[in-house]
Amino acid sequence: MNLIRMIFALIALLALWPSTRIQAQATASLAGRLTLNDRGVPNIEVGLQRLSADGNTQPTAPLNVMTDEEGRYRLTGLAPGRYSVAPLNSAYVMRGGSGPLSKTITLKEGEALDNVDFALARGGVITGKVTNADNQPVIGERVEIILLDEQGRKRPTPSISYSMSETDDRGVYRLYGLPAGRYLVSVGLNTEVPTMRVGFGGTIYRRTFHPNVTEEAKATKVEVSEGGEASNIDIRLGRPTRSFNVTARIINAETGQPVPGMRYGHSSVQADGRSLGGFGRFELRSDAQGEFRIDGLLPGRYVVYAAPDIQQNLYSENTSFEITDNDVADLQIMLRRGGTIAGTVALEGNPDPDLFSQITKFTVRTVSTVRDTTSSPLGNAAQINPDGSFLITGLQPGKVRITVSPLQGVKGFSLARVEREGADQREGIEVGPSENVTGVRLVVAYGNGVIRGQVKIEGGTLPEGAGIQIVAYRLTPTGPMPGAVGGSTPDINRNFLFESLAIGDYELRLTVYPPYVPGDTSRTPIAEIKQKVTVSSGAETPVTITLNLAAKDQENKQ
Repeated sequence: MNLIRMIFALIALLALWPSTRIQAQATASLAGRLTLNDRGVPNIEVGLQRLSADGNTQPTAPLNVMTDEEGRYRLTGLAPGRYSVAPLNSAYVMRGGSGPLSKTITLKEGEALDNVDFALARGGVITGKVTNADNQPVIGERVEIILLDEQGRKRPTPSISYSMSETDDRGVYRLYGLPAGRYLVSVGLNTEVPTMRVGFGGTIYRRTFHPNVTEEAKATKVEVSEGGEASNIDIRLGRPTRSFNVTARIINAETGQPVPGMRYGHSSVQADGRSLGGFGRFELRSDAQGEFRIDGLLPGRYVVYAAPDIQQNLYSENTSFEITDNDVADLQIMLRRGGTIAGTVALEGNPDPDLFSQITKFTVRTVSTVRDTTSSPLGNAAQINPDGSFLITGLQPGKVRITVSPLQGVKGFSLARVEREGADQREGIEVGPSENVTGVRLVVAYGNGVIRGQVKIEGGTLPEGAGIQIVAYRLTPTGPMPGAVGGSTPDINRNFLFESLAIGDYELRLTVYPPYVPGDTSRTPIAEIKQKVTVSSGAETPVTITLNLAAKDQENKQ
């Protein structure tokens, strides 16, 4: 079973999740043709999956059909909305591109969308063997590739499944379904990337390119032709990179006593020195003396912290440390009594009792307004009681913003405003050491409005692989709410959709990002634009966002 088929099959298992959306008439359809060298490709399975407005898959069963003798397919009986359609065969790639073999489309009720075609090319193969310094096969090591253009510049690289990229018991790997082009092939960890300095033990090899060089500039380029196979792309690794361990003890600051059975984690410190990278695991706990040990860390900067349970009303200070060429021992992590926020959640307007009952399916969360090495990376959360009350515990001193997150399948709700004793708290709530904050009121709006829009590009063309992202923010008299109510990625016709919106004013923010290339962590936006939209109850609001690439600065439309 290929990767795309596996994804569609797993999504089908979620089809029993409930949904509060009222389904429109399923009268739309789409059709297209799969071609290879301008000839139809028969007997290829094509899959269709419903998407949410932000591009994530919805818990509905996928619909699959086979192409006929001329390579044509047709899918009927579709409800309006966003969909992803893709040939379910990993041996093919999109002709002339390195992007995913799928297309996103948006259907209106009763619309018949034809010519959703796929011009295919046979994918190429890279295969070889990975051995260590003793010429023994390296098992379960991940192989990575970088696609280059004719000038040697990095291009957006096609994704490959994790299982495909791993070496087998012989140290052999086989990557297939690759677009034609030139590739760099490597194995091992790039220790120059700070966000990758979070290890979980095991043997760690320094990144090595085919055939046996650690400098990317000296790597041999691998040519892959359409439908061809590049064989014997072997890699000889050096000796494993030495990793280090850290030991620490968790202490209750009030009693000075060690805390046994406490969960803990660690994070790398990014190059800017202020933010945190990947997070460690939290299923392990400290021993009877409150101690624990983390193995497999590479040289770099880290923080380590405890993860108290909600009912303990404690928070953990971050303890920073740096590994150079030795293990780190005897660190102390201090647990202190946390602050709390107590309040209620109310529905805007005159709420229907059935709607209010959905409130208990929400989670209230706090997010620190400061993202640095001293703030907790874990956040705090609480469930809402049947009467709408909530209590968040274990808060670290500082300013936090409050958000609400409904369970999957619960739609139409968004946070309209945050109040404390009637005063607006949109910018956050200050919590002092061990302070019990009360009188907080979260007003949640419900609605079924729709924004159906289109992006028009003027003054140039976007580079291949560039991405467009649109997010919607609810507007208040004092400005946009901090958290977006949704995001949307335009489809192949540059249509986008936001559903289940409460009535009111929204700010749409469109951002164009450059193509992603390996190693590029900046991704400075190519262009940005904002536009205000008013949503009415039960109505569909059309909107067009015009992006002029020739203009230096996009003017905000009000």
